[in-house]
Amino acid sequence: MKNVASLKEFIRPGLTIVIMTTLFLSAQILRPEPADIDNDEIRFTAEDGSFTLREVQELFSQAEELEEKDEDGFFRVLDSEGELLGRLGYGPPADKNITGYAGRVPFLVGLDDQWRVTGVLMLDSQETASFAMRVKEELSDSWNQKLPDEAVEADVDAVSGATQTSNALIRGVEAVLERVVYKPYDPGTQDELLNGQIVLTLLVGWFVIISTAVFFLPFSPTPMVRNLINGLSVLIPGLLASTMLTINLLGQWLQGEFTWSIHWLPAGLAILALLTPLFTGKHYYCYYYCPFGAAQELLGKFKTCRHHPGHLGRSILRAIRATLITLAALTVVFGLALDLSWLEPFTAFQWAAAPLPSVILAAAFLIITVWSPRLWCRICPTGGGLAAMRRRPLRNKDSRLSVTN
Repeated sequence: MKNVASLKEFIRPGLTIVIMTTLFLSAQILRPEPADIDNDEIRFTAEDGSFTLREVQELFSQAEELEEKDEDGFFRVLDSEGELLGRLGYGPPADKNITGYAGRVPFLVGLDDQWRVTGVLMLDSQETASFAMRVKEELSDSWNQKLPDEAVEADVDAVSGATQTSNALIRGVEAVLERVVYKPYDPGTQDELLNGQIVLTLLVGWFVIISTAVFFLPFSPTPMVRNLINGLSVLIPGLLASTMLTINLLGQWLQGEFTWSIHWLPAGLAILALLTPLFTGKHYYCYYYCPFGAAQELLGKFKTCRHHPGHLGRSILRAIRATLITLAALTVVFGLALDLSWLEPFTAFQWAAAPLPSVILAAAFLIITVWSPRLWCRICPTGGGLAAMRRRPLRNKDSRLSVTN
């Protein structure tokens, strides 16, 4: 009988794994194929990517044809009569390790017949859509009318709140234009960026080690330790690194947009988040790492008289969570045009570039949590997915352990 009871504990995690596998396979099979393209959408291949004639025409409105790349790696852009309009570069260079938050940030850069920059066009990438749009709007004209040497030396500032994406574009443009300046590419600034990313990665790693150690203590942490963990959670993985698990990130992974060299840290965090409830019956991620959960808990201390949802309220909250998870699943499987970052408040930690719905969502639930503790945790789709991996009832009396059930 004990063996049967033990096996029953793994039914819910097993079903969760089956559902996730089904979503992954469905996303690969059912995702709509690109529609047939006409002459205006014919694709050109460049290094490790491609682009369309329609995209070229955003930089050269009269462009009709491209000639093969010259020795500098630039295409010659021609009009309908074969007259030279200018040159076109594609970046970032395949031999340069220049990446944004989720991967490479491809772009086109145009040069007119006088070798002055006509514009920079960001192409589709794996970056969060709202952040990529903000970078595109603020940086695309930053190099206009500059000669290549002037553009390379230009002091272009990164976009606040989308630093990694904007820095990837800036360094990529510099690396492409240096080909026609005839001087070696100076990776110094890129090295400074990489050094900053390394520091943030080390900080997140240090926090994971500390918080995991507290998680596995045989007794509940003291209020002082609890507040310290929560404060560090908001500061390090939240405000500084913005490294957290979201349905937007999971959706990208399920659609095959995963690279170990880029995503190894959140992937390791996801493995830890999935295994701890499976083998311990307790949630590490939601209660010892999640920056938004930590922020809610800290703000909840400002009011001693708190309201907890009744039976009807809990039922409504569970229905909202199920709706969000279903909407995310449909988006992943059928490739719906929905920015999944809008469904959660986590991107608000990068407030300067965060989509407005996420900022409003974050602000609303942070205010509400003063009266109703950690209300977002009751509808969080990411937390709901992790909760499904729990194999037995929680036995720890930690104050945060009851909100995601």
